[in-house]
Amino acid sequence: MLYNASDRVLSEMKKEVKVEQEQRAKAKEAKRRRARSANRTGESLDEEKAYLLGLLDVCPRCGEPLEEMADEEAQRRHLMECTDDQVQAMLDLK
Repeated sequence: MLYNASDRVLSEMKKEVKVEQEQRAKAKEAKRRRARSANRTGESLDEEKAYLLGLLDVCPRCGEPLEEMADEEAQRRHLMECTDDQVQAMLDLK
């Protein structure tokens, strides 16, 4: 069954539906983006903890071998000062 509606009412309804769809799409994408970010961050933190405990052979940020570090304090210092942006960006792409 079809209902009669003016062109103005139809165009307003189309605009409302479009706005609602865009809002849902944005919310869905934001959730997806936050989930990806949380996964990346969580993995990175786990790798850093493992590195500090001596369970990893290389720095999770830049790939420097563990053998070059004298002790646990040197590993912590290296991790805090590790800012090799190019290497980190390349690792993030993996």
